[in-house]
Amino acid sequence: MAGIMFASVFATAASAITAANAAEVTGARITGMGVYRCDNTVGSKPAPGTPGNDVDLSEGCQLALATSTIVAKIGTRFGCTYVLDGSPLSAEISTSIRWVFPPRGLNDPSAGKVHYWADYTVENQIGQTIEFRYQFEEPW
Repeated sequence: MAGIMFASVFATAASAITAANAAEVTGARITGMGVYRCDNTVGSKPAPGTPGNDVDLSEGCQLALATSTIVAKIGTRFGCTYVLDGSPLSAEISTSIRWVFPPRGLNDPSAGKVHYWADYTVENQIGQTIEFRYQFEEPW
């Protein structure tokens, strides 16, 4: 997919976080966002609701460029870091994440589907800095 992905992806990721257990989440703060570089990909795990239905697991990732505009180029890895505020600290929270794509969406020709967002759930801890990344792997 040629073009640009905008910061609404990052803002939406934080604003879509919700908690469904006894711990109290009072908010979420984005602490960094932009282009990341990672040493390597160590595997993947299923992630129904995402365009590829899985997510890569990476090691040694660092923010390479702080920016709110991402050029959609194969191999570009981008994302954000965020912290869930609330109590008690270190409480496990099931969080729902939604990445919102530009209005024209991501057209997946192999599935015959246009993706306008990607939803999935991850486990986090209150007070922990959480890294959340996405990578362009397909030309669509």
